[in-house]
Amino acid sequence: MYSRGMVESLAAAGARVHGLCWEREETGDGAAPSHDNISWTQVGGFSGSRLRSILAGLPSDAHRHGRGSIRTELKRLLSEENWNAVIIDHAAMGWALPLVKRRQPGATVVYLSHNAEAKTRREIAAELQRSLPVKAMLRWDAEKYVALERRLCRMADLVSAITADDAAFYRNFAPMTPVMQNAPGYDGKRLPARTITSGTPRRVVLSGSFEWVAKQHNLRRFLEASSTPFSTAGIEVQVVGKASSTFAEETRRRFPYCRFDINVPSVSPFLNDARIGVIPEELGGGFKLKALDYVFHGLPVALLNGAAAGLPLDLEHDVIPAPNLDALAARIVEVIDDLPFLDSLRANAFTRCEDEFHWRDRGLALLGELERLRQGVGKSAPEPEAPPAFVPANPSKSA
Repeated sequence: MYSRGMVESLAAAGARVHGLCWEREETGDGAAPSHDNISWTQVGGFSGSRLRSILAGLPSDAHRHGRGSIRTELKRLLSEENWNAVIIDHAAMGWALPLVKRRQPGATVVYLSHNAEAKTRREIAAELQRSLPVKAMLRWDAEKYVALERRLCRMADLVSAITADDAAFYRNFAPMTPVMQNAPGYDGKRLPARTITSGTPRRVVLSGSFEWVAKQHNLRRFLEASSTPFSTAGIEVQVVGKASSTFAEETRRRFPYCRFDINVPSVSPFLNDARIGVIPEELGGGFKLKALDYVFHGLPVALLNGAAAGLPLDLEHDVIPAPNLDALAARIVEVIDDLPFLDSLRANAFTRCEDEFHWRDRGLALLGELERLRQGVGKSAPEPEAPPAFVPANPSKSA
């Protein structure tokens, strides 16, 4: 969603954008953005092995995403045209950095961060409950992410971070590199007049992508914490979003009180049919895009205290906060039938966010920073280029 919004916003701001990415068979919200200023090179054949990546210098995602046809196409694109800027979208596209630096020395290189991976991956490796061999591999992969993201930040001309916390992390990580904060926009439905009534199902919804191990962990932990209190109180749980059929079926068998709808054309019908949207993120950090879906669909948001990063919300008056998952489940049971309270939360959050998340501003902001760099307002001294041990790319996102 963030990649799509940035591509469209840059194009709308007047930039000609060419995206290099892996081919994906999706339609609707998952289809590649279309605009007169946008063109694409999509490559197939992604078949990288996580096991082989253990011995590689790159973290697993970057190693797998930077192999084969996408590397060949990147070389071709860099040799056929002089680009004003090359945007490395997400740390897992970091495999591309040495290629870009060697073949397009005149281009401004932007690291478009989705999350402070150097920090987040270490936290995930430490907290996930796995066997000792798996935890060792996660720790090893996390350290490779630290090395890759450090190189990205130090060799890029500009780092774009989503949250203020991530921006501060990158400024400490690479003090010589300019860092800007560029939060997501929102261009979906806005329902300011929606009200929660006694006819609204006593249901909470969890929306998002459950393809990453950290997101799966967060979901399972919340379902474990809420199983007894929700079953006792007669509260339904609706999970909707992207997930493999295997994960969905395993989770459904373990938690039969939970409804699971995956890979649906739109999440809107599910958000419209619930009383509370839940963000149970213990691991993963960063900005929670699902929060904007909840707020603008008129859903009160229940979340852990640390999951509001980047949102202009007051934890006391705009959301249902809790310090841990057990407390979060208990608080939801406590307030789910307090309709005036839920309606006040919904209205407060909508008002605070209404003018803060416009995609049209994001591309203009990034182009403005690129212009400042072009005029010489940037690094005070060049960073020496390290040996080309690492490269950039996340195949599922435009590079």
